[in-house]
Amino acid sequence: MKKFEYKLITHSFNIDNNLSSNMIKMFDEEGAKGWELVQWQVGEEQFNVSSLLHNTKSITKIITTWKREVNK
Repeated sequence: MKKFEYKLITHSFNIDNNLSSNMIKMFDEEGAKGWELVQWQVGEEQFNVSSLLHNTKSITKIITTWKREVNK
């Protein structure tokens, strides 16, 4: 039976024209280390009065789950 180890990582990215290329670069770096991307999702942002009145979002958080096979 195959055994896997998993890890959960939160990444912060600036919201700019390079967002997608920065995300792909991070995914490629983890893949080169032997990790396989299981899923990713955008982290929930907290709301406050300032964020409702102005677009103050300059950073987004991406939560990723990774796995790799454990050789025993």
